[in-house]
Amino acid sequence: MKNINKIISLSLATVLLANPFNAFALTKTETIYSTLGVSGNVKKTTINTKLTDISKGDIEDYTYLENIKNLNGHEKFTRDGEKLTWKSTGKDIFYSGKYNDELPVKVNIKYYLDGEEVKPRDIKGKSGTITMKINFTNNSFDSKSGMYTPFVVSTTMLIDGENNSNISISTGKVVSTGTKNVVTGISAPGLYESTNLSNFKDLDTLTISYKTTDFSTNEIYFVITPKLLSEVDLSTLDKVDSLNSSLNLLQDSMNQLESGANKLNDGTASLKDGVNKLNSGTKSARDGSKKLNDGASSLNSGIKQSLDGAKALADGTGKVDTNLQTIIAGIKEQENNLTAKSSAMQEQLKQVTELQQNNQATIDKLTTGNQQIAAGVDAKVSKYLDITSNDFSTKLEYAHSNALIDDNTYKTLAASYDNNVGLITLLTYNKTSINTMVDSLKSSLSEINTALTTLDGYLSRLQNEGTSMTKSGAQSLYAGLSKIYAGSTTLNSGTESLTSGLEALYSGTQTLVGGTNELSSGTSELANGISKINSEGINQLANYGEKAVNYKNKLKTLTNLSKNYKGFASDNADTTIFVYKIAK
Repeated sequence: MKNINKIISLSLATVLLANPFNAFALTKTETIYSTLGVSGNVKKTTINTKLTDISKGDIEDYTYLENIKNLNGHEKFTRDGEKLTWKSTGKDIFYSGKYNDELPVKVNIKYYLDGEEVKPRDIKGKSGTITMKINFTNNSFDSKSGMYTPFVVSTTMLIDGENNSNISISTGKVVSTGTKNVVTGISAPGLYESTNLSNFKDLDTLTISYKTTDFSTNEIYFVITPKLLSEVDLSTLDKVDSLNSSLNLLQDSMNQLESGANKLNDGTASLKDGVNKLNSGTKSARDGSKKLNDGASSLNSGIKQSLDGAKALADGTGKVDTNLQTIIAGIKEQENNLTAKSSAMQEQLKQVTELQQNNQATIDKLTTGNQQIAAGVDAKVSKYLDITSNDFSTKLEYAHSNALIDDNTYKTLAASYDNNVGLITLLTYNKTSINTMVDSLKSSLSEINTALTTLDGYLSRLQNEGTSMTKSGAQSLYAGLSKIYAGSTTLNSGTESLTSGLEALYSGTQTLVGGTNELSSGTSELANGISKINSEGINQLANYGEKAVNYKNKLKTLTNLSKNYKGFASDNADTTIFVYKIAK
């Protein structure tokens, strides 16, 4: 009995220390003692009230108690309804009385022997596994807030160690003192209903289990108070609002980054298509250039034959009519060849022009991609850094070193940005080469068209003058064909150079295709990764922030309910303690 009295004293001391006395005003402590039956039914309740920190003279107090008795002094009082006026001598006043209202926490206990529900009196002296299920019901409901007054129940039970073993408790602790086992538990009935937090769901029930060889009922004490939350500093809870605002800002920034990553991924997919088209166009241009080069070589050889015939005619070393017909046939053939080459070169010019446009479009898309990457990083660091005075690398490094982005995002963004810069540089070189090719094709096409006009003039002249052409006319024909031959030779050299350039360009676009495929894979992984981080991390974190605000408000309400609980048998108690006892 001495041990349990010490435990009760410590429990009461803990509660009283949590509620400091006011040295300048009356302090009222209300203690309700109830005796319970073995199943938790109330048999008897006594209420003691203690007034401290009082001065001499008239002291006003309020109570619902009846049959009031002064327990430790001779002070008298007068009563006016619920108001008591004590004639104080300056000493503490300790009084008791009767009050029949329902207790705020109801206890119900069920007993089981080897899994079957029993009544304690029916199993006295029996052996087996005993299970006690103690259920607490909070009867103090505040309809305005829709929450329960936050009563906390401390349960203490003594179990003899000689006949009992393997003792356990669902929410609490078992301490052996040698011959006795002290079983303590904590409960908070109504807390789950007030907060809807699953962690509090079973705090209205205690389950105690042990093996016995000689069952008997044990003394159980319940110390109940609503004041454990009353000293919570509500101002500290306001930090939750600041945290939630920061989480909302983080959510907004992450949404912008996710949007930018998706745009970057879409742009990279479009870039990938463009580069594939560029590669396909370059291949077509290269293949067409090879055919054009072969044709230019053949054209050059044919013009050479016509030139040789014209020379023979000019030198007078052959028959005019025979040479004339050979020259006319040769010129017609070369005119047809030139016409075909002109058409081929026009098609080649069209392909290379499209190549020029695709190359520029790809440069524009890569530039836009880097702008979107930079914008996403700007959204992350703009709150902390003057983004107008820092380059991309500085801003990205700042975001990474300050944990605004994770390692994978940092690496992917840095790699994507650098890859884009490298590809832009490559495509800019391509642009210069393609522009040179376009100019060369236009020049060659102009030369072919001039040659066609010249050949057509000579052909008409040969057909009109026939065998009457003089030696000077033949020499003039030879001189004209010599110029055409020189242009054809230049054209042949140009098409060889064009073919070589397109071959190099095609090799470059092959590398570009590989790079954009890798870039597309990286930006896709980046977009998916950021989306996953946002949905599984930041979104949930922001939701937790909203929940924290909600729980903060609930905790404030519970704290206020605790502070505003002013007594069981009065409305002005500073501390109210309920002590229930189940006798052995």
